[in-house]
Amino acid sequence: MKYKMIYDSIGRISKILFIVPERGKTYSELTYERVIIDYELRVVKILDIGYYNSYYYYGFNLNEDGFVSQLGTCTMKYNSKGYLVDVEEPNVINTLTFDGNDLIEASVSNMKYGSLTLYYATYGNIDNQGDL
Repeated sequence: MKYKMIYDSIGRISKILFIVPERGKTYSELTYERVIIDYELRVVKILDIGYYNSYYYYGFNLNEDGFVSQLGTCTMKYNSKGYLVDVEEPNVINTLTFDGNDLIEASVSNMKYGSLTLYYATYGNIDNQGDL
């Protein structure tokens, strides 16, 4: 499973693509628009992976620098350079791991369900290089 970020003309993430191997095919992949961000309406549309025709919609707020500061019950915090440094959400423990200014790993531990999910970030077409 892979995710790919698509940016708008001013450098904001506008879409997140979900890329999965096609069943029974070695080199074939299927791509879904997993997340669509509408900055004018301040709405995020998220595809439910379990039901490919179902979506969740969340409103969001921007901080004074134009960064997403709240999405649903999730609050994001940034440092003075505009890098995401913390994510807070009720009943969930989020941990971000950095190498310098590069986000390399995120973990999400849902206390309600007792689950832990790890996400690894690679940059550009080469691991550990480029823009997320």
